[in-house]
Order: sequence, then C-alpha cells, then structure tokens
Amino acid sequence: MRQKRFYLGSHSSLWLCLLSVAFAAALLSGCGGSGRTAVEGTVTLDGKPLQKGRIRFCPRPGTASPSAGAKISEGHFSLASEEGLLPGEFHVEITATRPGSKKFYDRFSGKMVMLEDQYLPQRYNKNTQLQMTIPSQDGTFSKDFELTNSTR
Repeated sequence: MRQKRFYLGSHSSLWLCLLSVAFAAALLSGCGGSGRTAVEGTVTLDGKPLQKGRIRFCPRPGTASPSAGAKISEGHFSLASEEGLLPGEFHVEITATRPGSKKFYDRFSGKMVMLEDQYLPQRYNKNTQLQMTIPSQDGTFSKDFELTNSTR
C-alpha cells in the first residue's frame, strides 16, 4: 500500500518560512502587555528647543529590545508603549537637518533637489556618545537631552 504524502508544492520552503515567522510572532507577543516602556522627553540645543529632528534608540549588546525612533518637534519627542522600549541600555542618536547649499538632479522626479545638511555634531548621531538606561518599570520613562554645538 502506498503512503500519501503531504505536498506543499514547489514553494514548500516559502510556506515553511512563513509558518515559522507566524509561530515566532505568536510566541513573542505573549498574553498580557508587551513589556515595553513608553518614552518621552525633550531635546535642547544650546539651551533652546530643537525645532525639528529625529531621535533613535539602539539597544546595546545584551539588551533584548528592538530599536525605536521618534520625530522631535519643538523640542519634544514621545514613543507610545506599543512602540516603546524593553528594559536595558541604549545608544541614542539624534539628527537634525536643514537645507544645504548643494543640489542634485533627481532622475525619478526630473527636478533639481536641494540636499539637506546634518548640523548637529557627530557625537550626537554618527559617533554618538549619548547613552540611556530604561529601568524595569510601569508607565512612562522621561529623559531630557541637552545638546551643545561647542566642541568638548
């Protein structure tokens, strides 16, 4: 007697991968809250609110949290708990751009486009020295960042 085989077709590895991802997502979501902490705060540059920018939180080795980021508007940023961070240590990157003096031709739009310049010192973004620790807590974690343009 021949045994019947379960056949997924030529895309069996794709189906297996999708099934594995769905199973992992179900396990990671758990039953109660997400365990993430909402984060809010302010960013100032030379004592004045940073009008517009982005803030990004990158987990340091040993921290089991996803990266997260938020817009900075008039010196304020906030991450809701659904987008928040798990407890641990993070590198913090803050960027802010303004119109630059160079233009380039965008072949997709067919227009000349002004490049934007990053004007915050690299110690706050590309070579960040900013660090933050999210404790195990309920509620919202607040953190303020006071940046300076001076070199030190």
